[in-house]
Amino acid sequence: MQSAAAYGALSYTKIGGVESIGGFGAATEVVTFQPLKGPQQRYKGPTDHGSLNSTLAVDDADAGQALLAVASQPSNAGLYAVRVTKPDGALRYFQMRVFGMPETIGAANWMITAAPVLEINTAIVKVSSNGTTAPAFTIQPLISPSTGSVGTTFIASNGAASDATSFTRRWLLNGSQIGTGTTVTPYAADSLTLEVTATGSGGSSPTTSNAVTVAAALPTLTIGGPLAFASGAAAGTLVATIGNVPTGATPTLTPNDGRLAIAGDATNGWKVVVGLTVANAGTIALAVAAAGARASRQQFRLGQLGLTRLSSAWQSRRSGRRTPSTMQA
Repeated sequence: MQSAAAYGALSYTKIGGVESIGGFGAATEVVTFQPLKGPQQRYKGPTDHGSLNSTLAVDDADAGQALLAVASQPSNAGLYAVRVTKPDGALRYFQMRVFGMPETIGAANWMITAAPVLEINTAIVKVSSNGTTAPAFTIQPLISPSTGSVGTTFIASNGAASDATSFTRRWLLNGSQIGTGTTVTPYAADSLTLEVTATGSGGSSPTTSNAVTVAAALPTLTIGGPLAFASGAAAGTLVATIGNVPTGATPTLTPNDGRLAIAGDATNGWKVVVGLTVANAGTIALAVAAAGARASRQQFRLGQLGLTRLSSAWQSRRSGRRTPSTMQA
């Protein structure tokens, strides 16, 4: 992209007889994607920098119109730099190609007019009326992480813009503002975008990041009873039940050292059972995890097992006391 200084150093030929210029500016195509599960997502596609829909009174003696006529020839594929001067003196620079210059001849009381077909091929460089340049983004805003679910905290990167002294943000969830800070935590599943406006002495310029998909909140695995097992319990004895396991997922556990094991299935329910390795006295910090769900943890405090446990029971009988034979979390 040419800079304002580079455009300003060029020589221009004024086009006379212009009745109107019309609206012009960039627009980015909306690309939609509908996943099998979740809301429709919208992404930024190709950018069209727009057209000039000008009307002018034909004047064959006007040097600017003569240059337009040359540029409109089918054999002329050249890019032309354009400067548009607004009533307040602000400038707009860009490059374009001319694809035609049809004339309209009306009644006796009508002017012969031309409607040149002017297609813009570059970003528009803005210079304010006081001679300063409006900010132009050189690095687009970014949302991180690039995926997440309800409850995920997303972080904004403003990007970078020339001639900018400050930035403001708007977080948009499916087009509705949900925040203005450097972070946001969406409350619903939808398409999240970040709109950043760069402001400088030459004005303000907004831009929008690519969309990030916010998925529905992940379920949290549950660990249920009995949360106990007897001293010397056989392998396969039920220790705990696991709930909220997503369809198609198989839970895993930590520690995976043989003291405890995963059993069951999606039909009959997932379970934690006694494994093949003897559980000694101490603590087991059990954690269960599964794809598509939040992990869950439960800590077991184990008493003395094996011969030491039997000795404890024998001493209790001598004193007339009874000692439970189960360990509870």
